[in-house]
Amino acid sequence: MAVSTQPRRAALVGAGAGGGGTDILGYVRRFFTSYLARRIFKAFFTIFFVTTLTFFVVRLMPGSPVEAYIAKQMAEYGMSYHDASAAAQALFAINPSEPLYLQYFTYLGRLAHGDLGKSLVSSGAPVKGIILQYLPWTLFSVGVGLLIAFTLGITLGMIMAYKRETVIDHTLSVLASLFHSIPNYLLALMIVVFFGVRLGILPFTKMRGSYSPGVNPHLSLKFILDALYHASLPITVYVLTTIGTWMLVMKSSTLAALDEDHVTAAKARGLRDGRITTAYVGRNAILPLFTQLAIAIGFVVGGSLLVEKVFQYQGIGLILGNVINARDYPVMQGIFLVVTFSVVTAHRLLLGGIMAQLATNAAEVAGPSAARRLGSSSVGLLRLMMRNKVGFLGFVVFALIVLIAFIGPFFTPDNPPNTTIIYQAPSAAHPFGTDYSGRDVLIQIINGGRSVLIVGFLAATLTTIIAVVFGSLSAYTGGWIDSVITGLADVVLTIPQLPLLAVLAGIISFKSAWQLALIIAALAWPTLLRAVRAQVLSLREREYVEAARTLDLGIPHILFREILPNMRSYIAISFTIGMTGAIYAQVGLYFLGLAPLSGDNWGVILNFAFGRGAIYFKNSFWYIMAPILVISILQLSMVTMTRSLEDIFNPRLREGR
Repeated sequence: MAVSTQPRRAALVGAGAGGGGTDILGYVRRFFTSYLARRIFKAFFTIFFVTTLTFFVVRLMPGSPVEAYIAKQMAEYGMSYHDASAAAQALFAINPSEPLYLQYFTYLGRLAHGDLGKSLVSSGAPVKGIILQYLPWTLFSVGVGLLIAFTLGITLGMIMAYKRETVIDHTLSVLASLFHSIPNYLLALMIVVFFGVRLGILPFTKMRGSYSPGVNPHLSLKFILDALYHASLPITVYVLTTIGTWMLVMKSSTLAALDEDHVTAAKARGLRDGRITTAYVGRNAILPLFTQLAIAIGFVVGGSLLVEKVFQYQGIGLILGNVINARDYPVMQGIFLVVTFSVVTAHRLLLGGIMAQLATNAAEVAGPSAARRLGSSSVGLLRLMMRNKVGFLGFVVFALIVLIAFIGPFFTPDNPPNTTIIYQAPSAAHPFGTDYSGRDVLIQIINGGRSVLIVGFLAATLTTIIAVVFGSLSAYTGGWIDSVITGLADVVLTIPQLPLLAVLAGIISFKSAWQLALIIAALAWPTLLRAVRAQVLSLREREYVEAARTLDLGIPHILFREILPNMRSYIAISFTIGMTGAIYAQVGLYFLGLAPLSGDNWGVILNFAFGRGAIYFKNSFWYIMAPILVISILQLSMVTMTRSLEDIFNPRLREGR
């Protein structure tokens, strides 16, 4: 027996050794095909895509900053082309005389070593040092603001769900819609103008910067309190402009969780209400919000470009705006790369996609029957809007603003400057007062709405076309087409849109509404595409689609004659949401001075009022508040239209009415 067991033991040892090697290879194989590996790959691909995009945008656009810098050195300092090229090589981390592909590989190699080049404006200061000086303050203010908003939002959202159709629910819903509809930079301007200048109770000039002069920036209670004091205004804006989203989404998610079978079973078992709320309802309702949180990080970080300018908070957003205006391309490029890297890391590796599949499934559950029932009748949609008084009021206000913007200019008189009535208070002759040149503000508001609405409409139209065509094609065909389209959408979705728009605007001169609308639409389509894809996934297995497939009617016929007509109400709502985003982006570009500052335009009015210091004079209150209010009311009217249709796509909400 002893002899016979030795070969057996040897065989077992050999099998174990071979099995160990197989296990390692299997582990490696499973890792590279796992969900985490796909997320990591997409994160690196997104960063690579943005890196490549910024490289070629800076070097291939008309009026290349590299060649412009060389020409400037030769003209102003009498340098030879060789010396000027050497200076450009040191600043831009490339050799202009090399072929473009060699410049690209050199650029990637230096980036891998953390070399982002040197500033054109700040006496050759390393870009990396500038970013490290200001980025932490933006991450601090954005992080604290989102943490507070998220915590309060999910708490209030659950209260709204449990107190549904009560005064508490209606009050909180109105407040959530109100704050959700006001762009963050407009709210920042309101705080400065109303509380800082008009009432004089907010010392906003003393709150500028990231911390007070003379305070030693080290880990101490005094420094932390001082940093919070200076960041309190941006944090307040981030909280107020994002908390409405968390409240509304958490309310909807909680209502869905309350109807789940496991919650009903928990109630039947006699569990305490507190345990059901936290362990059964809250835990499941909060999971889909993590995907929204990942997207919100990119949106808020991008929005810091505008908020920090208003409050003069020394963060990366304020510096980005300054270097764009100064055409400091290395710093501009470096900041955008680092901000994108931060957002992608949060979205891809930390938060994004945690519950992406659950979010898609939720859209599939809510969408099919509602889209089919309502898509066939615009009259039915209008009838349901009229049942919701708040939503119908939003529709009326929106229609009125559009009517005034397009018809009003034909009836307004000339509005020449009059220096004798500069910053005149509101009166019968000038209901909104006058501006810095004595021009009537109301006439400017009436004349300035058309261009804003046209760009918003064009951008929303292009966004909707791209999202509907490719989203429906992705969902219906599946396979590699679906993977490519959704992969590209995920990449674009994680790029901070406003900073990219600002960088592109700093290089490209937007000369027409079509150009501005096209660039906005090129970055705004992924969110709608994912929603359309979820809707089509829920409709493609229905009987009438299956019948069309059996008759071999072809993909174009099935998509555009069978599926999409049953989604036109949903698409119309998504179009409205897209229009609010386009208005936010374009007015922001005008406010930053990155779009043509000509003619009467609400964004141009804001730019002139801020740039000429009008916000600091009490007599100019209505000059700055008029465009803020009209833009906010326009956004609120569109938001209430879409919010009032929530019950259309969620039958559970209609059952309780």
